[in-house]
Amino acid sequence: MESKTILIADDEQWVRDILEKKFKREGFHTLVAGNGIEAVDMARNQRPDCILLDIKMPGLDGLEACRTLKNDEATRHIPVIVLSAKAELFDKRAGMAAGADTYLTKPLRFSEILDHVLKILT
Repeated sequence: MESKTILIADDEQWVRDILEKKFKREGFHTLVAGNGIEAVDMARNQRPDCILLDIKMPGLDGLEACRTLKNDEATRHIPVIVLSAKAELFDKRAGMAAGADTYLTKPLRFSEILDHVLKILT
């Protein structure tokens, strides 16, 4: 498989660092964003193969970023996987209604995230 690019959008620096390191170890190219505005801009300019998106971020939250990406002709095809601590059914429904392809709740093992990324990219 050719190397794919993952955009990791989370306001927590340590989360971005860990995910970036682990995805690079698996052979992925990575992009990182600390908020929803950066994530949307990077997605539009870099066209990653998949986006990992936290919900609670400053500026533009993950739900609004997801809606923005899915309503944009240039980025609507990019799969979005929400990674959130918000685990209520209402939260999951809101994520899916915003256009997320998958909604995963934290805490997660990296192997679970990787499994979902690989599944969504094949």
